[in-house]
Amino acid sequence: MKNIAAVIILYHPKILEVEKNISLLASQVSHCFIVDNSVPKTEQLMLPDNATLISLGENVGIAKAQNIGLKKAQEQNADFTVLFDQDSQVTKSIVIDLHKSYYLEAAKTHKVIAVGPRPFDIFTQKIMIPSVQKEHASLSELTICSQIIASGKMIKMEYLDEVGLFLEELFIDGVDHEWCWRAKVKGFSVAINESVIMNHQLGDARGRFLGITYKIGSPIRLFYQFRNILILSRRDYVPTYWKLRNLISIPVRFVIFSIRGPNRSKRIRFMLRGIFKGILYNSKTINN
Repeated sequence: MKNIAAVIILYHPKILEVEKNISLLASQVSHCFIVDNSVPKTEQLMLPDNATLISLGENVGIAKAQNIGLKKAQEQNADFTVLFDQDSQVTKSIVIDLHKSYYLEAAKTHKVIAVGPRPFDIFTQKIMIPSVQKEHASLSELTICSQIIASGKMIKMEYLDEVGLFLEELFIDGVDHEWCWRAKVKGFSVAINESVIMNHQLGDARGRFLGITYKIGSPIRLFYQFRNILILSRRDYVPTYWKLRNLISIPVRFVIFSIRGPNRSKRIRFMLRGIFKGILYNSKTINN
């Protein structure tokens, strides 16, 4: 059997839910690394023997936390590493099912570096299929696409050094997609296994304004979202459709969050700060 590692990122988790996920994952992998961004750190977790808790004592961002887990997996000579957020619902066979993807002919032909499940949005109770991004090809069970979310992403580790780790300076938003676009530049593909469905929570809630449904997260997320849109839109390997859609969304979202919902003044401050930092950001500090 291949050496498969799992990495779970925590940030003030619901203990019982995350313990269930860890238990299910640990039964499917060689080792499970739990990287905790919580402040104070999460201490009361009950862990199986093949799980290690790495408490960082501060929130270093999802990108750096994932990189810490990936480096630990490399130290264990993992052939594959699967990443999970704490708000995804793990099934008893998800790792096994994702791993089978790499034995499909389509995975070999398209040099697939990462494969993920088809996410099912808990809020909307719908399968997540992008309306703007066009998925390139459906081949047997696999759909070759531009990007997949980080949670449930199984990475073939022999290719990781060629693509590189996640960009820590992005901190949270856009981290998963940027890595996929960078992998494509290096000649790799990412894919979704349509036979693997994973329940996943995006954002804390949903709002609706003039027929537009939007995600509601914490106010500080708006800083990272606005800043990272402006940073990534300067990079030539980022898809044009993503740049246009997200640049157009900035004024729309600014208006919506300025007039609706809780903590409006706080959200306005974070949005303005994100725009300011994004415009002034020295993109050379982010390496390909």
